[in-house]
Amino acid sequence: MKRKNYTIFFMALVMGFLSTAIKAQIMGPSPVNVGSTAVYSYDYFGMVFNPSWQLGPMLGTITSQWQSGGTYYASVQWNS
Repeated sequence: MKRKNYTIFFMALVMGFLSTAIKAQIMGPSPVNVGSTAVYSYDYFGMVFNPSWQLGPMLGTITSQWQSGGTYYASVQWNS
């Protein structure tokens, strides 16, 4: 019976992590103008190892990224 309890606890733990990730939002301006630079942020209250922002190469360039506590930031220059 103990094994079943551990399995349920593990599943609840995983679901908790997934629901946290699903609720998180990237904040920043939208829409933007071509050639403009905008700052976006992402709040996460867990641990993120080696975070990085991804952006399609034709859309824009990530000019800088940084972290302050559980908030992650990226500055994006929009190309199209």
